[in-house]
Amino acid sequence: MRQVNPTLASTTHDDIETLVQMRIDAMRESLERIGRFEPRRARDRFVSSFDSALCASSLWLTAYPLASCK
Repeated sequence: MRQVNPTLASTTHDDIETLVQMRIDAMRESLERIGRFEPRRARDRFVSSFDSALCASSLWLTAYPLASCK
């Protein structure tokens, strides 16, 4: 069994690519079902509204952080 060592870290603007990819991956299936999946648009919307100051911290596990935003 693989051991997971979570760490808690402040979210910074440098985390944006990981967070936007996580959001796209999470939304893909449901948006594809209704014919509205547009990865470029989803990325642009996320990036334009991202403010690391509103994300107190991220719990980093393996491939993706689990963000805890205010």
